[in-house]
Amino acid sequence: MHLPYKNQKLNVLIPKFHLPAHIAECQWKYSFNFIKGMGWTDGEAPERGWSTLNTVMSSAKQMEPGHHCDTFKDLIGDSNWKKVKMIYQKIMEAMPEQNDHQEDIQEFENSLKKWWGTQLLQWKADIEAWEKDMLKPNPFEIKRRLRVDLEKLGPHATDQQKVKLLQRSNGLMRRIEAWSNVQTLYIHSIAWLHVKAALDSGQVQKPENFHLWLPSVLRCQALCDIRLEEVE
Repeated sequence: MHLPYKNQKLNVLIPKFHLPAHIAECQWKYSFNFIKGMGWTDGEAPERGWSTLNTVMSSAKQMEPGHHCDTFKDLIGDSNWKKVKMIYQKIMEAMPEQNDHQEDIQEFENSLKKWWGTQLLQWKADIEAWEKDMLKPNPFEIKRRLRVDLEKLGPHATDQQKVKLLQRSNGLMRRIEAWSNVQTLYIHSIAWLHVKAALDSGQVQKPENFHLWLPSVLRCQALCDIRLEEVE
Protein backbone atom coordinates (compact mmCIF):
# COMPACT_ATOMS: atom_id res chain seq x y z
CA MET A 1 0.00 0.00 0.00
CA HIS A 2 1.35 3.43 -0.98
CA LEU A 3 0.06 6.80 0.20
CA PRO A 4 -0.60 9.45 -2.49
CA TYR A 5 1.91 11.71 -0.77
CA LYS A 6 2.25 14.09 -3.74
CA ASN A 7 -1.26 15.42 -3.19
CA GLN A 8 -1.26 15.24 0.62
CA LYS A 9 0.01 17.47 3.39
CA LEU A 10 1.91 15.39 5.93
CA ASN A 11 2.71 16.45 9.49
CA VAL A 12 5.98 14.99 10.78
CA LEU A 13 5.73 14.25 14.52
CA ILE A 14 7.77 12.45 17.18
CA PRO A 15 6.17 9.64 19.24
CA LYS A 16 5.54 10.66 22.84
CA PHE A 17 7.90 8.17 24.50
CA HIS A 18 10.82 9.37 22.37
CA LEU A 19 9.96 13.09 22.47
CA PRO A 20 11.56 13.98 25.88
CA ALA A 21 14.98 12.97 24.53
CA HIS A 22 14.80 15.79 21.97
CA ILE A 23 15.61 19.45 22.46
CA ALA A 24 12.97 21.81 23.90
CA GLU A 25 12.03 23.28 20.52
CA CYS A 26 11.23 19.82 19.13
CA GLN A 27 9.10 19.01 22.15
CA TRP A 28 6.45 21.57 21.19
CA LYS A 29 7.06 21.69 17.44
CA TYR A 30 6.61 17.95 16.88
CA SER A 31 4.26 17.07 19.74
CA PHE A 32 1.08 15.05 19.17
CA ASN A 33 -0.61 17.15 21.88
CA PHE A 34 -0.89 20.30 19.76
CA ILE A 35 -2.13 18.84 16.46
CA LYS A 36 -5.79 19.45 15.64
CA GLY A 37 -7.83 16.25 15.42
CA MET A 38 -5.02 14.06 16.73
CA GLY A 39 -6.79 12.89 19.88
CA TRP A 40 -5.07 10.99 22.69
CA THR A 41 -2.72 8.86 20.63
CA ASP A 42 0.99 8.55 21.32
CA GLY A 43 2.37 7.41 17.95
CA GLU A 44 4.18 4.45 19.51
CA ALA A 45 2.13 1.73 17.76
CA PRO A 46 5.02 0.60 15.49
CA GLU A 47 7.12 -0.08 18.60
CA ARG A 48 4.50 -2.24 20.31
CA GLY A 49 4.83 -4.98 17.73
CA TRP A 50 8.20 -5.96 19.18
CA SER A 51 6.57 -7.40 22.31
CA THR A 52 4.90 -10.04 20.10
CA LEU A 53 7.71 -10.56 17.61
CA ASN A 54 10.37 -10.96 20.30
CA THR A 55 8.66 -14.10 21.60
CA VAL A 56 9.53 -16.00 18.39
CA MET A 57 12.95 -14.51 17.68
CA SER A 58 14.89 -17.47 19.00
CA SER A 59 12.92 -19.82 16.70
CA ALA A 60 12.78 -17.49 13.70
CA LYS A 61 16.54 -17.12 13.39
CA GLN A 62 16.76 -20.88 12.70
CA MET A 63 14.23 -20.74 9.84
CA GLU A 64 14.76 -20.64 6.08
CA PRO A 65 13.97 -17.27 4.41
CA GLY A 66 10.54 -18.34 3.12
CA HIS A 67 9.40 -19.86 6.41
CA HIS A 68 10.82 -16.85 8.26
CA CYS A 69 8.83 -14.42 6.09
CA ASP A 70 5.58 -16.41 6.38
CA THR A 71 5.86 -16.63 10.15
CA PHE A 72 6.26 -12.90 10.62
CA LYS A 73 3.52 -12.10 8.11
CA ASP A 74 1.17 -14.30 10.10
CA LEU A 75 2.10 -12.69 13.42
CA ILE A 76 1.82 -9.14 12.06
CA GLY A 77 -1.47 -9.92 10.30
CA ASP A 78 -2.92 -11.29 13.53
CA SER A 79 -1.76 -8.18 15.38
CA ASN A 80 -3.36 -5.90 12.77
CA TRP A 81 -6.67 -7.78 12.99
CA LYS A 82 -6.71 -7.34 16.77
CA LYS A 83 -6.04 -3.63 16.31
CA VAL A 84 -9.01 -3.28 13.94
CA LYS A 85 -11.32 -4.96 16.47
CA MET A 86 -9.94 -2.83 19.29
CA ILE A 87 -10.34 0.41 17.30
CA TYR A 88 -14.00 -0.39 16.60
CA GLN A 89 -14.67 -1.04 20.29
CA LYS A 90 -12.91 2.17 21.31
CA ILE A 91 -14.85 4.22 18.77
CA MET A 92 -18.15 2.88 20.07
CA GLU A 93 -17.10 3.80 23.63
CA ALA A 94 -15.74 7.20 22.63
CA MET A 95 -18.80 8.48 20.77
CA PRO A 96 -21.00 9.09 23.85
CA GLU A 97 -17.96 10.38 25.77
CA GLN A 98 -17.30 12.87 22.97
CA ASN A 99 -20.78 14.32 23.42
CA ASP A 100 -20.20 14.67 27.17
CA HIS A 101 -16.89 16.47 26.62
CA GLN A 102 -18.44 18.76 24.01
CA GLU A 103 -21.14 19.75 26.48
CA ASP A 104 -18.56 20.31 29.24
CA ILE A 105 -16.33 22.54 27.11
CA GLN A 106 -19.32 24.48 25.80
CA GLU A 107 -20.55 25.09 29.34
CA PHE A 108 -17.07 26.19 30.41
CA GLU A 109 -16.69 28.57 27.46
CA ASN A 110 -20.12 30.08 28.09
CA SER A 111 -19.11 30.82 31.68
CA LEU A 112 -15.97 32.60 30.43
CA LYS A 113 -17.76 34.67 27.78
CA LYS A 114 -19.62 36.68 30.39
CA TRP A 115 -16.45 38.32 31.78
CA TRP A 116 -13.65 37.36 29.40
CA GLY A 117 -15.30 37.12 25.98
CA THR A 118 -12.68 39.24 24.21
CA GLN A 119 -9.75 37.26 25.63
CA LEU A 120 -11.46 33.98 24.73
CA LEU A 121 -11.96 35.06 21.11
CA GLN A 122 -8.34 36.22 20.89
CA TRP A 123 -7.10 32.91 22.30
CA LYS A 124 -9.16 30.95 19.76
CA ALA A 125 -7.88 33.16 16.94
CA ASP A 126 -4.25 32.59 18.04
CA ILE A 127 -4.76 28.83 18.22
CA GLU A 128 -6.47 28.59 14.83
CA ALA A 129 -3.83 30.80 13.19
CA TRP A 130 -1.05 28.58 14.58
CA GLU A 131 -2.85 25.40 13.47
CA LYS A 132 -2.97 26.73 9.90
CA ASP A 133 0.63 27.95 9.91
CA MET A 134 2.98 26.47 12.49
CA LEU A 135 5.69 28.95 11.57
CA LYS A 136 3.71 31.52 13.55
CA PRO A 137 4.27 31.86 17.34
CA ASN A 138 2.97 28.85 19.23
CA PRO A 139 0.45 30.19 21.80
CA PHE A 140 1.15 27.17 24.01
CA GLU A 141 4.82 28.09 24.25
CA ILE A 142 4.77 31.87 24.69
CA LYS A 143 5.79 31.63 28.35
CA ARG A 144 8.69 29.25 27.75
CA ARG A 145 10.01 31.19 24.74
CA LEU A 146 9.91 34.45 26.70
CA ARG A 147 12.04 32.86 29.44
CA VAL A 148 14.55 31.60 26.85
CA ASP A 149 14.78 35.00 25.13
CA LEU A 150 15.28 36.76 28.47
CA GLU A 151 18.13 34.38 29.31
CA LYS A 152 19.75 35.13 25.94
CA LEU A 153 19.54 38.89 26.53
CA GLY A 154 23.14 39.77 27.31
CA PRO A 155 24.62 42.79 29.11
CA HIS A 156 25.17 44.57 25.78
CA ALA A 157 21.57 44.30 24.52
CA THR A 158 20.23 47.36 22.72
CA ASP A 159 17.38 49.49 24.07
CA GLN A 160 15.17 48.28 21.24
CA GLN A 161 15.74 44.64 22.21
CA LYS A 162 14.93 45.43 25.84
CA VAL A 163 11.75 47.32 24.91
CA LYS A 164 10.49 44.47 22.72
CA LEU A 165 10.99 41.92 25.49
CA LEU A 166 9.35 44.25 28.02
CA GLN A 167 6.31 44.60 25.75
CA ARG A 168 6.08 40.83 25.36
CA SER A 169 6.46 40.37 29.11
CA ASN A 170 3.72 42.90 29.91
CA GLY A 171 1.36 41.41 27.35
CA LEU A 172 1.86 37.92 28.70
CA MET A 173 1.37 39.14 32.27
CA ARG A 174 -1.98 40.70 31.38
CA ARG A 175 -3.15 37.39 29.91
CA ILE A 176 -1.93 35.45 32.94
CA GLU A 177 -3.70 37.85 35.30
CA ALA A 178 -6.93 37.43 33.34
CA TRP A 179 -6.54 33.65 33.60
CA SER A 180 -5.79 33.90 37.32
CA ASN A 181 -8.93 35.99 37.95
CA VAL A 182 -11.12 33.44 36.20
CA GLN A 183 -9.40 30.61 38.04
CA THR A 184 -10.11 32.24 41.39
CA LEU A 185 -13.84 32.18 40.64
CA TYR A 186 -13.74 28.37 40.56
CA ILE A 187 -10.94 27.68 43.07
CA HIS A 188 -11.03 30.31 45.83
CA SER A 189 -7.89 29.12 47.63
CA ILE A 190 -5.79 29.89 44.53
CA ALA A 191 -5.54 33.51 45.65
CA TRP A 192 -3.64 32.47 48.80
CA LEU A 193 -1.26 30.27 46.79
CA HIS A 194 -0.34 33.24 44.59
CA VAL A 195 0.21 35.46 47.64
CA LYS A 196 2.33 32.76 49.30
CA ALA A 197 4.45 32.35 46.18
CA ALA A 198 5.10 36.08 46.07
CA LEU A 199 6.02 36.16 49.78
CA ASP A 200 8.35 33.16 49.43
CA SER A 201 10.18 34.69 46.47
CA GLY A 202 10.32 38.14 48.08
CA GLN A 203 9.65 39.89 44.80
CA VAL A 204 6.90 40.58 42.27
CA GLN A 205 6.21 37.49 40.21
CA LYS A 206 7.32 37.71 36.61
CA PRO A 207 5.21 36.16 33.83
CA GLU A 208 7.91 33.68 32.75
CA ASN A 209 8.03 32.26 36.31
CA PHE A 210 4.37 32.65 37.27
CA HIS A 211 2.88 29.37 38.55
CA LEU A 212 -0.43 28.70 36.78
CA TRP A 213 -1.65 26.15 39.36
CA LEU A 214 -3.57 23.90 36.98
CA PRO A 215 -6.12 21.56 38.63
CA SER A 216 -3.92 18.50 38.01
CA VAL A 217 -1.20 19.84 40.37
CA LEU A 218 -3.51 21.15 43.07
CA ARG A 219 -4.43 17.86 44.76
CA CYS A 220 -2.17 18.34 47.76
CA GLN A 221 -2.13 22.15 47.71
CA ALA A 222 -5.76 23.28 47.75
CA LEU A 223 -9.35 22.12 47.54
CA CYS A 224 -10.29 21.61 43.92
CA ASP A 225 -13.40 20.13 42.31
CA ILE A 226 -12.40 16.90 40.56
CA ARG A 227 -14.52 17.94 37.58
CA LEU A 228 -12.10 20.79 36.82
CA GLU A 229 -9.25 18.28 36.58
CA GLU A 230 -11.33 16.16 34.21
CA VAL A 231 -11.95 19.22 32.01
CA GLU A 232 -8.20 19.95 31.95
